[in-house]
Amino acid sequence: MGDAHREILVATDFSASSAAAVAHAARLAMESGARLHLLHVIPPADRSSGQLADERRHSLERLAGVISADAELALKTVKEVRVGRPAEAIVAYAREAGNDLVVVGTHGRSGLRRLALGSVADRVLRDSPCPVVVIKNGDDPQGAADDGPDFVEEPISLESPALDLIDRGRRLAATDIHIDPVSDVKYLVRMRIDGRLVTYCGLETPVAQHLINRLKTLAGLDIATSFRPLEGRLRLPEAIDDTEVRITTSPVAGGEAVSLRLLIRSRVFLPLDDLGLSAGHLEAIRGMVRTVEGLVAISGPTGSGKTTLAYSMLESLASVERNMVSIEDPVEVAVPFMRQLSADEKHGLSIAAGLRAILRMDPDVVYVGEVRDAETAKVAMQAANSGRYVLSTLHARSVASTVAGLLSMGLAPHTLAANLTGVVNVRLVRRLCTACRRPELPSEAFLQLCDEAGVPRPAELFRPEGCPACRSTGYRGRIGLYEVAGITTALADAIVERLDERAFETVLRNAGVRPLRSDAVEKIAAGLVDEREASGVHWLA
Repeated sequence: MGDAHREILVATDFSASSAAAVAHAARLAMESGARLHLLHVIPPADRSSGQLADERRHSLERLAGVISADAELALKTVKEVRVGRPAEAIVAYAREAGNDLVVVGTHGRSGLRRLALGSVADRVLRDSPCPVVVIKNGDDPQGAADDGPDFVEEPISLESPALDLIDRGRRLAATDIHIDPVSDVKYLVRMRIDGRLVTYCGLETPVAQHLINRLKTLAGLDIATSFRPLEGRLRLPEAIDDTEVRITTSPVAGGEAVSLRLLIRSRVFLPLDDLGLSAGHLEAIRGMVRTVEGLVAISGPTGSGKTTLAYSMLESLASVERNMVSIEDPVEVAVPFMRQLSADEKHGLSIAAGLRAILRMDPDVVYVGEVRDAETAKVAMQAANSGRYVLSTLHARSVASTVAGLLSMGLAPHTLAANLTGVVNVRLVRRLCTACRRPELPSEAFLQLCDEAGVPRPAELFRPEGCPACRSTGYRGRIGLYEVAGITTALADAIVERLDERAFETVLRNAGVRPLRSDAVEKIAAGLVDEREASGVHWLA
């Protein structure tokens, strides 16, 4: 086909034969970079305008499921529902949209056993303004011989398009799904995958509003309330109950926006040695866990992997001999090994107040979701000072700025120095896809960075290329960059002296604590990430 076709139309009646046609059309569109038009025709019948609107909305929802999540991301798609005689509607749409190829399916039967779609295919062949490809049921011309991805989604045994969308996000390893109005007649669905926000699909406003109401119902929120922000947690069926989904809705210009945060337990509770830690960093963090007292602070910007690292450390601490309690805002993932309190400012339960309540529950291990203010910092320090193990997160750009931030919250330098066990600063970067990465010679500038970081000079580096396995992005999954500091006598003395951030950085380097940049250089040299990806990391020092 080459690049001849730029607008491909495929008609579907959601049967097995049209599924084969959709698969073939999606493959052609992928190969040529064409726009894929998905059309369903509702046969004319006596029905009220309300019934027709409901049927049209339902058909649009079904159209959203005829191609896979991967294909939806990779392709530019248009979804349309028409009312009329199928063959006439297909031909009319092809003329209006300027399609230069039509793909239709047929059961391939003859005589009295020929079904409607076979007759439709004959008429489209006769009247179409452009070439037509007819696909028989299960007879995709490239089917079995093609080693590429299968673009027909397996049936999802979930009860609604809302759950279908969440399941698709899970399959794509999305951490967030955003549904936003972009005009009076259209909403845009985007997903954050490997830290990047990508467009997934468009939805007509009636379909989007129905989807949003269903999501709010699953979260127990009032569907009649669209004039103020709402938050909740979705109740999910057993098929996807390994996932925690938090929903936030807010009125915006043009309608109601929705954000879904997806947390899959198997991706949150990772063993420490699966987090991309170097041998030295892994041993330092295990040392912080073995201490089982004092304060350990995990820092970084939003979305940097702080929560994943915290939960992995907490899980390694879990045992029947330890009473583990947390205060979070909100609880990220429900776990069996820890009592979890959710902060509720509306009812007077701030993180600081919840932390005080926790300390009356005889805890051995305390997890504070985030230290945001002086009051929380002081109560956390009191807990650490009383011999408990306290783990918390906060926003800071480095180990030195984490210490400076804790001091700025009013903590006494001597108390902080005596009770701070360790600090871990973390970022997440996209991992190169090993199936398609391409080697290249390292630049002299990078080789000099290797020398400065004490990393052996590599003979080659790798750059992203793109393949079906990584959805043509060149990246697959993410890996952490770390700065890890166990508090030594020299570092404790620097805290007592209240050295400024730059001076504290010097003490850290003299103590052998490697900066984030050195960890990035090591992972670039190892072929795990590429230079451009690492250089774009927020607050990389």
